[in-house]
Amino acid sequence: MIGLALAPAFASAAAKTTIFTFANFATALSVGSTILGTLAQAQQSRRNAENLRTAALWDKQRKDMQRKQEIVRANNAARKLMSEKRASVGARGAKLATGSTLLDTQNVLDELADAQYWIEKNYTSSLMATDAELAASLHKESYAQTSSVIGGVANLGLQTYMATRTV
Repeated sequence: MIGLALAPAFASAAAKTTIFTFANFATALSVGSTILGTLAQAQQSRRNAENLRTAALWDKQRKDMQRKQEIVRANNAARKLMSEKRASVGARGAKLATGSTLLDTQNVLDELADAQYWIEKNYTSSLMATDAELAASLHKESYAQTSSVIGGVANLGLQTYMATRTV
């Protein structure tokens, strides 16, 4: 009989000191989910940054191939023009590389050099634009990663505060 009379007193004392309550379990799950969510966001941001770097490398490689193709086209156009000039010189019966034929040759070479200069200029400016876009995108991802970590820490602090405060 004495044991039954003391049972409610021990039960209430045991219930107050136990850490395995539903509220504690729910708080632990909430904290765990916040930590895992923050980690997943940070990892996704890292993956996005790596994908952006890879895409920029592919863009640079594509632009390099385009530049080489444009140089080949310019060289072919100059070669064709030089061939036409030589043919016209032969048809006129003039000597090659003298007088006006030398000026014609020099004009073709000047046009080729000008075309190659502008091809290189366009290539350089497109690479600079790609680098600027990459830097802006990487900055955006870095900001997203930092804000997700800060948000996760703040949310964790809020959850801890809400779980430990007394009403």
